[in-house]
Amino acid sequence: MALNWAIISTGFIPHHAIARSVKRIGSQLYSIHGRNPNLVKQFHSQYGFPTLSMDLADLLSDPNVDVGYIGLPGLRTH
Repeated sequence: MALNWAIISTGFIPHHAIARSVKRIGSQLYSIHGRNPNLVKQFHSQYGFPTLSMDLADLLSDPNVDVGYIGLPGLRTH
């Protein structure tokens, strides 16, 4: 069963690793969320997400989201 992924970040790791990995494992990139509308739209176009979100509450309440990935800057992961 393919899972629908929501990615919360338009940073380096989601861009270079997560987006490609999700497709490789047979799941679907479902939605992208971020603070910068231009980056969200660019990420949305580049990877073919069916939806994009500028409202985190809406994204988190979407019943179609199976998995959420929250990308944090490296300094925030200690």
